[in-house]
This record gives sequence, C-alpha cells and structure tokens, in this order.
Amino acid sequence: MDSTIGARRTLWPLFLLMAAVNADPPRFSDTFDGPPNYNWTGVPSQAKLSDRILTLPGENGGTRMTSRDKFRYSRYTVKLKLTGLAPGNYAYFGFMSREPWGAHGCMVILDGGRFRLQVRRDGGKVAEPFETPPVTSEVWHTLTLDWKPDFVEMMWDGKSCGRFEERERIPDIYITSFLDVVQTGAPRLEAQIDSVEIEGGEMRVADRSGLGPRPPVRTPPDTKRIAWPIRKAPSVSVTKTSALLENAFYQAELKWENGLHLAQLRNKATNSACLVIGQESQLFTIAGEERLVRSSDFFVSEASSLTSQREKSLRLRLSDARGNWEAVLTFHVDASPEIRMGLELMNLGKGDRKAAICWPHLTGLQMGEKASGNYYLFPWKGGWCNNRPMELATAYGQSTGLLQLFTLFNPEQGGSVYTYLKDDSGRIKTIVMRKVDRPDTEVSSYAPLYDEDRPEKGVVSDTVGTQVLFRNLPVTIARGGRRTLPEVVLAVSPGDWRQAFRSYASWAHLWMKDPRVPDWYKGIFQTLAVHDEAGNTGFEHGFLRNDQWALAEQAKPGDGLLEVPY
Repeated sequence: MDSTIGARRTLWPLFLLMAAVNADPPRFSDTFDGPPNYNWTGVPSQAKLSDRILTLPGENGGTRMTSRDKFRYSRYTVKLKLTGLAPGNYAYFGFMSREPWGAHGCMVILDGGRFRLQVRRDGGKVAEPFETPPVTSEVWHTLTLDWKPDFVEMMWDGKSCGRFEERERIPDIYITSFLDVVQTGAPRLEAQIDSVEIEGGEMRVADRSGLGPRPPVRTPPDTKRIAWPIRKAPSVSVTKTSALLENAFYQAELKWENGLHLAQLRNKATNSACLVIGQESQLFTIAGEERLVRSSDFFVSEASSLTSQREKSLRLRLSDARGNWEAVLTFHVDASPEIRMGLELMNLGKGDRKAAICWPHLTGLQMGEKASGNYYLFPWKGGWCNNRPMELATAYGQSTGLLQLFTLFNPEQGGSVYTYLKDDSGRIKTIVMRKVDRPDTEVSSYAPLYDEDRPEKGVVSDTVGTQVLFRNLPVTIARGGRRTLPEVVLAVSPGDWRQAFRSYASWAHLWMKDPRVPDWYKGIFQTLAVHDEAGNTGFEHGFLRNDQWALAEQAKPGDGLLEVPY
C-alpha cells in the first residue's frame, strides 16, 4: 500500500514504531532477543546491540541490513560513528533496488575518508556529483540523504554538500533502504549506529501477501513416474580395451583404447541414454602447476574384476602418457542404482607436485533428445533448480554450499543422474555446473567464488550437455607419494531429485546430528539463498555474460530456489 506524502517511518532492527513529527530521532531498542521483525531481511549475526547503539563490523564479509518496506522520494537520516577508515573499507547508506539488483539507487558510499553521493536510474551510468567533507574517526556525525522527484541533496552534520538536479537520472520507483559495512582492507572497520530515520515521501509496506519474509517457492515440474525395476545381481565384464558395468537400473561402459572415457551411461528403466549422443565423459581432472591432465590422458595398464557376496568390483591401474602420474580407479556395483567409485593418485614425477584434483568431473550429461528438458538441482544453499543454460559455482564449506550433491533429471521422460562425495572431513571444495544446450553458445554465469576457490583455466570445458565437477583445494603430493580421494557415488535412477536427497541424507545422517531448528525460525525464514532477498551480497559482479554484468539475468524471488525438507 502507498502512504501519503509526509508520512514518517523509523527503521528498527527488532520492531518498527511510528514517530511523532516533533520528537527526537528514536534510538535503537535495548532489547535484542528473538527474531527480527518482518520489515528487515534479518539482523546479521555479526551485529551487536549495547546501550541502544547498534554496531556493524565490516570484517568476515561485512554486515548488511535491508528493509522489506520500499520507499520513494523519502528523506534518510542516520547518526553514526566510524572507526577504521582506510581505502578498501566501505560503508553504504540510503536506497537501492533489489530487483534488479542495483539498477536504481540513491545512496552514499564511504571509501577511505569521505562519503560520495551515488545516483542511478534504470541501470544507467552512476552519477557521483559531490562528496562530504573529511569524516572524522571516533566522532558522531549525522548524514542525510533527501530524495525528491526533481533533486537529490546530501547533507553532512546539517550542512548541504550540494544538490543533484538532473531529473531524468533520478530514480522514480519504490526501492528498499539499507545499511551496509564491508571491510576489504585494514584496519578493522566498524560503524556504530545511534539512529536511522526515514520520513516524507511514499512507502509500500512489506507483508506476507507481497514482500513478506517467506518468498514464493517455485518447485520443479512433476516428474513422470517410472516403475522401479526388480533388483538383480550386477555384472562386470572386461575386455582388452573396455569394461561394462550393468544391473537392473543402468548400463555403464568404460573404454580406454584411446584414453580412458565413460563411453556409455544408460538408464534402463527409461530406456534412454544419459550422455549426449556421440560424446564421452571424463571422470576426473588433475590441475597441476604445469598442465591439466584429464582421465582421457591416461591409458589402462591393468584391468581386473572381483566378486564378493553382494557386489562386484572393477579395478583399473592407470598411467598418463608422460609417465608423471599413476592412478588406481575402482568401481563397486551392487543391485542398487548407485555405482561407488574410488580414486588414488601417485606422483611419479621428479619432485614434489602441487595439484587441485577435480573428482568427479563428469561431462556431456544429457537425458533425452531435448537439452531443455533437463533440469538440474544445484547445491546453492537449500538448492537451486532450473533448466536454463547456466554456469553455476559454489564452495562447499562456505555459507552458500551446504551440500556435496548434484542432480540432473528429466521431468517429461522421468529418471535422473546424481552424484555426490562421501566426504565427512569438512574440507572445502568447489562445485561447478555448466549446462550448454547448443554448440558455440555463451551461457550466463553466477560463480561468486574467492580466488583460491576458482577452477584453473581450462578445467571447465565448453562441451555440449551438462558437466559437473567437485574441485578439491590444491595439495602438495611428495615425490613417490599418494593421494586418496573420498568415495564418489554416481547413480542412474528411475526417480527424480528426491531420490538423490534420500540417498545423500541416509549417508549424511550417519555422522551429522539434527541441529534442532527453533520453531520461531521455521515460521519466519526459509533456508533460501540470501541472493533472493539481498542481491549478490559481497560479490560485485553477480551474473556475468561476456564478462559484463548482466542485470537481466537476475533471479527473481523463489525463481528455481527450493527448500528441501530432507
């Protein structure tokens, strides 16, 4: 709903009050327990409240508070005190759009010793017409941003720093307000907030029917039900240049006449291939200091099979063409839809070698003739589900990557392929997915990774189909030393993404305890990506296309995001 001109609104981290026009600017409440109110996306855990002063530190990714209410042509006043002023330390206050992120803005930014006004409309060029006098550290200041239809004025301690009057460049839509503190340099940056006040202009109130704290969730299409086959004993057959692994669910063929490949992966329940016709898949990649070595660069020096009471195994001894690496690759198959794979690497080089190992690295996955019919569930927090051609990346061990699981499924024909790592060590690893539906096409990318988590150049290939890789952080393997990787599950299932989660949950519950989430939290929050509500927090590029920021590619609330109940 819209309020009338002259309405006054004060933002609090826990609750919201309407203030009398002539009253002193309200300060923050002394109470800081229980959930935040619905007019904020949440109070960051780093924020501290003491003696009615809210402290926002900039370290560890910074702290941001964003309103759920939206404002237009309003006056924003904040009383603040800053410490740790230095180049590379930033503080932002004012109004900025979330959808699309940053396309509209009327805000001030501190970089070093002064605040600068920034005005932006419709994603156009940012205007920075003037700045404040030097900010004095450890001194209380009052900053005011007055946004009107025909001008924007910035005031510092009650004195005007200037007016921006290019009306065609001033935002004219309802956008959110925010406080943001980010530290990328030294020393430690900290902002103490005594009060925040928004008055005048127009307002649209957030509630559960519109901008409520639970955004709409779009689930993937229903998947065609496929009858599960009767389980039967698996078989492993080996020839001089190939091996065939088979049970009631799948048929997987390995070939190594011209380098080791996964040559065929077939879903027997749906009677369909799981690889792009005419393509073969890699199995792993070693990103060393000298070059990339893929599984297709290895030849098989020895192949043997073993039968036990419940399963059959295949053991391949591998050597790369240059003789620098040796590997043992194992496959364990039983009557289930899952193949368990193991990898051990040996350094046969002349000295110690540092390498990032991508295990598994699967390429050319596709179910059915139409690539558009392939949906993926990527482990972005609760899970990001879509069928759009896209390159996505996250890091397991950081807040965005909570799962070591990837699923590709086809709702129309039924069936899925999924893979995950049985690694309970907590080691950080990068998970990358790239879906390319047509040859020679550029796909949008959302890969907010720190430099040390980014895959080496050339690791992610341009092959058609869907590829997924789990990149372990680089480790040094001594000359003659060995590196054993965690066991990988690769499955071909009649079920959809739910089957993958059931399997992953069964394994995870062997070592992970129930966190006992409070009921009040369940009633307010979903475990969805912050990206949905607060934009590309902490990463300045967001979605990229041809190395340019593609605002049009921003995901809308609930667009493909999924809260999984397992």
